[in-house]
Amino acid sequence: MKLTAAQKFKVASERVKIERDQLTAMSTKIKLKSESSSHIRAEILRIVCQVFGVEEEEVKAKIRLRTISLARHAYCHLCSALDPMCTLTQIGNDICRDHSTVIHSIKKCNDLRETDFTFAAMFQECILKLSESTEKEMVRLNFTPEQIQRNYSKRQRQLQNTMDALAIVQEFMKIWDTKVLSQGFSIKNKDVVAAFNDLRVEATRMGF
Repeated sequence: MKLTAAQKFKVASERVKIERDQLTAMSTKIKLKSESSSHIRAEILRIVCQVFGVEEEEVKAKIRLRTISLARHAYCHLCSALDPMCTLTQIGNDICRDHSTVIHSIKKCNDLRETDFTFAAMFQECILKLSESTEKEMVRLNFTPEQIQRNYSKRQRQLQNTMDALAIVQEFMKIWDTKVLSQGFSIKNKDVVAAFNDLRVEATRMGF
């Protein structure tokens, strides 16, 4: 059946409308992804600066002080690990560096997590704070610390186990100082017993 000029025009108009709607939906999706990625990286930067005790402007500036450099390394690694939509170039743009510098920072971060106890502890604190973040885009990621820990190297796991063991010892000493020494230990002292039971559960969870 041959279409009239009016029918052809109607079909062409409908096709144009469908394609325009598809392009609009696609551009909106891209925009939303871009904004989401930006929010995630902003939250990572906020928490990294909070943990390392530096300012966001310092991380972005051409400053090579050790503390600021360490924060920069942590930021690059966490962005690459947690933000599924960002690129190395975007991470570099955030801190006024190129993508090769970002690659170097990620490698440096991995090296430090194997050899530097203090850095490893601060990096772990960043992970925990990010997992507890109430920022909408971070919540949407449904991120847990185990997601990064699954990719730990053997030496990183060893250092993490050492930190976990120290945390257990510190908590034990805290209970001992604040409860046992002041109240005396007795099987009838429910607060003390409960505190030690909680500590035992946490130690078991950590694999001790």
